[in-house]
Amino acid sequence: MMYLIIRHFGYLLIILTLFSCKKSKDEESKKVDIQNSNGVFIINEGNYGWGNGSVSYYNIQNEEVTDNIYKDVNGYPLGDVCQSITYYNNKYYIVVNNSNKIEIVNSQDFKNIGTIHNLKSPRYFLPVNNNKAYISDLYDNKIAVVNLSDNQVEKYINCIGSTEEMLLFQNNVFVTNTRTKYIYIINTISDCITDSIMVGASPFSILIDKNKKIWILCSGNTSTNGSLYKLNSLTYQVEKHFDFTNPLNIWNRLKINSTKDTLYFINNGVFQLPVNSENLPQSPIIPENSFNFYGLGIEPDNGNIFVSDAIDYVQKGKIYIYNQTNGNLLKSFNASIIPGDFIFN
Repeated sequence: MMYLIIRHFGYLLIILTLFSCKKSKDEESKKVDIQNSNGVFIINEGNYGWGNGSVSYYNIQNEEVTDNIYKDVNGYPLGDVCQSITYYNNKYYIVVNNSNKIEIVNSQDFKNIGTIHNLKSPRYFLPVNNNKAYISDLYDNKIAVVNLSDNQVEKYINCIGSTEEMLLFQNNVFVTNTRTKYIYIINTISDCITDSIMVGASPFSILIDKNKKIWILCSGNTSTNGSLYKLNSLTYQVEKHFDFTNPLNIWNRLKINSTKDTLYFINNGVFQLPVNSENLPQSPIIPENSFNFYGLGIEPDNGNIFVSDAIDYVQKGKIYIYNQTNGNLLKSFNASIIPGDFIFN
């Protein structure tokens, strides 16, 4: 009898081992090959205070979607409010706003290789050179200067207000500040603010075009409509500005295609604006209709327009892909909660 029990127990162990091996193989087959695929990372903010910020990955070639890629690879969740992502020197820097940190992952496998702490409410990460980076902040009235060799905050640059997107041009960083009407200019050698430029109310998004002109999208406020400004990057003079007929939502996005000759932005729909245009388009290339457009990205290879729909900010959001020529819908897929930013690999 004892022999039978032992033999049956041995069979049971073999069966469990086989099932365990099979499960491991299945899990192995689900791993995403980031290094050898053409796709896009989607930053899902998650709900404030819920700790459910995440990163999804969409493989453009086979149209597969993988949610929670950071948690799956590293074994623990990303944190609270996943704000933005930046690629630099074979690493992704993921800004996690309400968790007061930036997680650093290897671009080949998305494994965590470091964390930047001592941040109050980080928004965007901007590499200045191989040695340092700037981090804007929602509440801290200062910009953190980080040493990239050890990922430690070395010092701060005082800047009253809520700093958002930043742009590096030559030895200067242009910083948006949504609580003012100014763009602040930081000299990257001295790490000091050297100048400011008045634009519209609540400047948020900033980028540079093929002509080395700087564009700033301003949200506006309850008393001032949104606006779009073009600056001379050398003289700092305002060369052109467009006024909208309404304030933009605070989460407005300004993007540019890979040839840097066409702008895209959200304003109750997605608008397309050639950088040499003298007038704003009269209608969006993609009407918002019943959607709740939130995030925006332009695919580098073909210019396709990726737009996220936050829906009700509670359930999982959706991603729509449109043709950049006519605005026709090409594909759609589900992401996670409040998809807000894209980065293509």
